[in-house]
Amino acid sequence: MSINYNVVARVNPQKREEAPKFYATFKSKGKRNLRYIAQRISDKSTLNIIDVKAVLEGLLQVIPEEINDGYIVELEEFGNFGVTCISSPSITEEEVNASNIEKVNLQFRPGKLIKNVLENAEFKRDVTSKPATPEAAE
Repeated sequence: MSINYNVVARVNPQKREEAPKFYATFKSKGKRNLRYIAQRISDKSTLNIIDVKAVLEGLLQVIPEEINDGYIVELEEFGNFGVTCISSPSITEEEVNASNIEKVNLQFRPGKLIKNVLENAEFKRDVTSKPATPEAAE
């Protein structure tokens, strides 16, 4: 297994007169839906796809509820889900209230399992894509 990448040419927006530089960018092979994941899990266990899908559906309902209740959801070696926020400043501590919160973000912190997979990932250049050209970067 490998992660495919393409090469793209990008011009520095602050120095448009300079020649573009070339960068690797990941290219998705597509998407995997819940049914596909459930089938893969079913193939690796004694559970049938219906039971696996029921458990995954339950997980998809419970995780947002727990996050909304202010908890970090820890999925052991897989990783953690939690929320962070961006807020506007106030001059004094007393002036800070919920209206200061401008944006809420979901953060995923990968655990050992994901980190190990990514550290050992293999990368393969996608030869089916068009070559990166400096003209395309302009």
